[in-house]
Amino acid sequence: MIGALAVVAVAIAGFIVWRSQRSLLPTPTDRALSSLRSVLTTLDGLPLEQRHTLAAQAIAEFEEERLPRKLNDAFRRVAIAPPGYGTLAVLEPIAKGDLETEFRRMCPAGPGVLAGMIAEPRNTQGRFVYRQCELERYGFLSEEDAGKADGGAIVLAFMALDILSENRALLAEEQALLRAFTRDTVFMSGVPTRERSFR
Repeated sequence: MIGALAVVAVAIAGFIVWRSQRSLLPTPTDRALSSLRSVLTTLDGLPLEQRHTLAAQAIAEFEEERLPRKLNDAFRRVAIAPPGYGTLAVLEPIAKGDLETEFRRMCPAGPGVLAGMIAEPRNTQGRFVYRQCELERYGFLSEEDAGKADGGAIVLAFMALDILSENRALLAEEQALLRAFTRDTVFMSGVPTRERSFR
């Protein structure tokens, strides 16, 4: 009897460990992963604006069933926005409350951080969000990397990262794609030095 109870206890413990490590999001197909890896090898050779656009488009397509629709829509808006105006495309749905829950999970300080961000010069917005939202806790980008990134790109990337991590679904390929999406985006050409406010 004691032996049978021990076997049952071990089986239950094994199930709990397995369940706690299993992804809670749909697993990408081998074909989708292969396509993503192909995009990743292409990104480094592209000019900055094209890299940013392709990364945003790839995120939206790859995460179709893994991220909330409104967040994927934000990545799609960035992909079609003029260079550097993706920040405004990101801020609008958060300001309307469409992505407020996702933003608050990523940034406990709340959406008020966005007003502070757009009051900053563009070249300090990424670092501002990084500090205000205490994003170092993710161990994803350094503050220096965030300082070279567009503030809106930082917001989007970390919201996606938070959801994928929380659901035990974050893949190395997704991390690489999110890094490519943010990398050096503050230096994109044709961008005003200070974003205008939103209502």
